[in-house]
Amino acid sequence: MRASPRVLTAGLRRWSVAGLLAAAAVAVAAAVAGEPAAAPEPGTWQRHEYSFEFMGFTSTYSCDGLASKLQELLVLSGARADAKAQAGACASGFGRPDRFARATLVFYTLAPGAAEGEPGPGRWRPATLAIRTPMDLQAGDCELVEQFRDSVLKKMFTIRNLQDRTTCVPHQESGSLIDVRFDTFAAAPGGAASVAPAAPAAQVYAYPKQGQTAAQQAKDRTECEAIAAAQSGQDPPAARATALSACLAGRGYSVR
Repeated sequence: MRASPRVLTAGLRRWSVAGLLAAAAVAVAAAVAGEPAAAPEPGTWQRHEYSFEFMGFTSTYSCDGLASKLQELLVLSGARADAKAQAGACASGFGRPDRFARATLVFYTLAPGAAEGEPGPGRWRPATLAIRTPMDLQAGDCELVEQFRDSVLKKMFTIRNLQDRTTCVPHQESGSLIDVRFDTFAAAPGGAASVAPAAPAAQVYAYPKQGQTAAQQAKDRTECEAIAAAQSGQDPPAARATALSACLAGRGYSVR
């Protein structure tokens, strides 16, 4: 039986970039427990800019929702912490599904060896893309993962030992499987994986429209501030305020 297409928007994003980085660190620590850590290897940061236009049959994304998913996939795959995925020029407005959703990706990956460019120590670490890894990745995202794997992961990241059992069934979630496992050359702990903190964003006032508790408001604010910082990078504070406002509005707040 054909399932109805899924609509995914930025409001479904539940993990901040900081949370993704922490989860990746825990996964790496678990994988190497009891084994001596490999010495860092020299590497060079490489800049990438890519216009990602989603092409699939099963799910429909808003442009901001697509950008949020891609941001998670970039960080989990080993991109530098200042990776940015920003909603493209879409006909639909914020949070509205768009059959031609697109996003602009600007990010750095680490390549082994010393070369012209910004140096950074790196290590090989295991990475997995699967349902619930990252947390809000679902079966309906199967075609997105396939496209990310072929257009971004294989071409712009330094990976090895790729094992891929992903199977996507068009027009339905049942039977779809996301399972991409690989080693990625990423920043070594304590290396140049982070960037200088950006200037604080302009003050943004948010008022709950859906009866959110004080605890939920604090949680949403913290997560949206992390998302805004990751998306705006070193852009002016006004850009961070805009990203913060958009995130909070997508979670049911009136913003000014």
